[in-house]
Amino acid sequence: MPPDGVIEFVRELGKGRGSRDSAMVFDESLGSPLRVEGRAAPGSQDLQTYDAELAARYFGVSRIAMIYRFKTLGLIKQPHLEALRAAEELRWQVEIEQEKQQPRASSSDLTAFQQRFRTTALEAYRREIISRGKLVELGHLIELREVAMAALLADAASMDQEADS
Repeated sequence: MPPDGVIEFVRELGKGRGSRDSAMVFDESLGSPLRVEGRAAPGSQDLQTYDAELAARYFGVSRIAMIYRFKTLGLIKQPHLEALRAAEELRWQVEIEQEKQQPRASSSDLTAFQQRFRTTALEAYRREIISRGKLVELGHLIELREVAMAALLADAASMDQEADS
């Protein structure tokens, strides 16, 4: 993710600018140009989780990686980083609960490659080499069906519970 590219992408979203914009306009009554300032609405420049998702899709990375990239580029401060991380974690918990409601896929539904890839991805997640977001991205990359993806997330959730105990 090139720094200039990320900054330009954020600016294209209409964010990441200063709170004030100035312009020169012509005033007919005075017959001369005037300098005017406009202010953005409070909070309108703050990057949100959906901004991170748009940027992540554009650059082909996980949302959490994009959130950290925003931080390293100085687009967000530490408290905002923590808030975005908490929102991301809550989002994953909700998605996992929704996925648990769907029936589990059997291993026979997967191709041999998908099964090996799934096992390797789960092991990388267990070792904390990749994030849960990256695990899901990898699942989509090998075109796991919804049921197989739900099983993958359920396995990841059980690993999280084992690690907590």
